[in-house]
Amino acid sequence: MTVLPPCEISWFSALCDDDYEFLGVPDAALKSSWEHCRDIVMQAETAGYDNILLPSGYALGIDTTAFAAGIAPMLKRLRLLMAVRIGESWPPQLARQIATIDRMLGGRLAINIISSDLPGEKLESAPRYARTVEAMHILRTLLDGKPLDHDGEFWKLKVDPPRVTTVTGTCPALYFGGFRRRRAMRRRPMPTCI
Repeated sequence: MTVLPPCEISWFSALCDDDYEFLGVPDAALKSSWEHCRDIVMQAETAGYDNILLPSGYALGIDTTAFAAGIAPMLKRLRLLMAVRIGESWPPQLARQIATIDRMLGGRLAINIISSDLPGEKLESAPRYARTVEAMHILRTLLDGKPLDHDGEFWKLKVDPPRVTTVTGTCPALYFGGFRRRRAMRRRPMPTCI
């Protein structure tokens, strides 16, 4: 008899106005709101899902970090994969937010890193990804409970780690996806987990 490895079953909460009864057909009744997105998450918890992605978009829907903090006390076992847009974040503040929400969830938080622009900015992908890698280094250092003395291209910081730590005292899993250019017309996916 072959024993299969455990399978993680995840779902998606429509924080970015992207819940449709029919694919690609927007439905005003399913637009992002606290009530609608809360109900999706609570149904996922009741149905036994393991994890739920909380996406993030600058112009769309409701704020992901605020939503994660609001829903966290309602959950008993569901894990959250909270998307954060690096172009909109100051890493020391984001580290505190992550540590606080991880505490609220009892250690059931992972982070989906989005290599975004600042609102109104249009960076080429190379500097955007460089900024993202720099931000991930800052987050990992601070969330691992270490002081930071960072002199990078995008941030110059000398700060102590947040007083509030994650449940484990270490950085939660950081998921990151993107593309890197190998040749003029060919793209390859980058690693998805740091």
